[in-house]
Amino acid sequence: MAFRFNLVHSGLLWFIPVCFGLFRFITVYSGLFWFIPVYFGLFFKRNICNTPN
Repeated sequence: MAFRFNLVHSGLLWFIPVCFGLFRFITVYSGLFWFIPVYFGLFFKRNICNTPN
C-alpha cells in the first residue's frame, strides 16, 4: 500500500511540472504563431503604403 502510494505520489510530482511545462510551451508557441503573421502583415502593409506609386 505504501509502495503504491509512493508510486502515485512520485507520478503526480512528475506529472504536474510536465503538464505545466507543456502548457507554457503551447501558450508560448501559440503566441508566436499569432505574433508572426500579424507582425509580417503589419510590416508588409506599412511598406506597401509607404512606397510611392
